[in-house]
Amino acid sequence: MKFVHVRVLTDGRNCIVDAQQMHCDVVAAYLKNDQHLPLSESVLVDSDGTGRAAIARGETVRGNLRAAGYSDILSIGFLTSPDHPNPDP
Repeated sequence: MKFVHVRVLTDGRNCIVDAQQMHCDVVAAYLKNDQHLPLSESVLVDSDGTGRAAIARGETVRGNLRAAGYSDILSIGFLTSPDHPNPDP
């Protein structure tokens, strides 16, 4: 499966797309206008870190991608790390 990888950094404002760092608010426009990525292409979004805050950061970027017309958006997120003693940080 071919996809574009978008990584949301822990500050929630910056993302990395194909090794290029940019503000998360411009990721959708970058993919659509600069990279000419068809709206049918798969986009994988993941966030640095774990917990609800990390998942929320990823969801914000997913929402921006959906608003731009992308529909095949995959996400990776973890509530806790495998060795974390608290099940809900």
